[in-house]
Amino acid sequence: MTEDFWKRSQERAQACKLLVTNHAYLVTRLEDNPEFVSDRLLIIDEVQKVLLALENLLQETYDIQSIIDLVDKALVGEENRIQQRILESIRFECLYLIEQFQSGKSRKNILDSLANLHQYFSELEVEGFEELVRYFTAEGDYWLEATETSQKKIQISSTKSGRILLSSLVPDSCQVLGVSATLEISQRVSLADLLGYPEAKFVKVEARGKQDQEVVLVKDFPLVTETSLEVYAKEVADLLMDVQAFQQPILVLFTAKDMLLAVSDMLPVSHLAQYKNGDVHQLKKRFEKGEQQILLGAASFWEGVDFSSHLFVIQVVPRLPFQNPQEPLTKKINQELNQEGKNAFYDYQLPMAIIRLKQALGRSMRREHQRSLTLILDRRIVGKRYGNQIVTSLAKEATVKTVSRSEVDEAVDKFLNEL
Repeated sequence: MTEDFWKRSQERAQACKLLVTNHAYLVTRLEDNPEFVSDRLLIIDEVQKVLLALENLLQETYDIQSIIDLVDKALVGEENRIQQRILESIRFECLYLIEQFQSGKSRKNILDSLANLHQYFSELEVEGFEELVRYFTAEGDYWLEATETSQKKIQISSTKSGRILLSSLVPDSCQVLGVSATLEISQRVSLADLLGYPEAKFVKVEARGKQDQEVVLVKDFPLVTETSLEVYAKEVADLLMDVQAFQQPILVLFTAKDMLLAVSDMLPVSHLAQYKNGDVHQLKKRFEKGEQQILLGAASFWEGVDFSSHLFVIQVVPRLPFQNPQEPLTKKINQELNQEGKNAFYDYQLPMAIIRLKQALGRSMRREHQRSLTLILDRRIVGKRYGNQIVTSLAKEATVKTVSRSEVDEAVDKFLNEL
């Protein structure tokens, strides 16, 4: 006798009193069956992550090499000369996209090639390509990216126009409680607005300043927006070597994979680096065991990983954590806010960067008697008009000091020796 384990688990989930799941599964299940949460209380921790989970519902990804392989297979048996030419053109554009992406050449060339693929697939009538025809002829934004596992494996991704609101998936009979440090993004934008709940009520717990936490701003570091990746990475690596002399654990928080890997390549000492030495949890465990003194991290390390075992951690932030305006979700939200007459930078991007910095400050201050020193190397924080807003906000939770590059060692030494 066979038993349907999936069906049994769904029946149990429908009847049980408490369900625990993740953001990705939650939104996928809501899209398929919103009645799943009818007459229930839905508590969403880190509710800001639901925005990205909802955006992922609108995205599709194909490996370009797999498209080439499919075309090669079809060309063997295709007898229609016109369709053969279309297939050959698709193959050429796919190879061209890989070459352009890997060489880092003009973004315009890539966009032109994607437009050509849209045209060729709209004319393709070969059996077995129905999904790809639908994919390449749909309205939306397309972009290329390397996979997490290999820089040589290139994939093409797309997102449909517009956003899915959480409120559109959740039935009216479900009560929603969202928990986050980012509920009130700015005076004109809230997370509840972005999720489709403009009438939501807020309960706020005021943060208390931490005497054992200090933020040091380096006022004369090279300007990151006007310095090449290689030069800036070398400056960061040199600073890390200086700070390493204090024999304390160092957590470096990056906003981009390319900068992280560039710094890693230039560090002459053994260290742990995301994308090289294991997943987030493996790296956290090895760092807390003291296997290495320096950990280079991005993404989840900003808000999803806590370091509670170290009594003291030096954190280094090479670049302010502004969201990439070309990322699909950020691009959509910016467009929405601009259409509403709001300022996408001051009402959304800047406040989100401040919130992310505050979350980073809390990575190594999880229990009593822990101490943390954060070095911010991005000198825009002391040179740009919006920098005052960032500093004022950080000063509510930590002591903020400004020093020159030559004074960094002295600042670290002084904080380490304070009682």
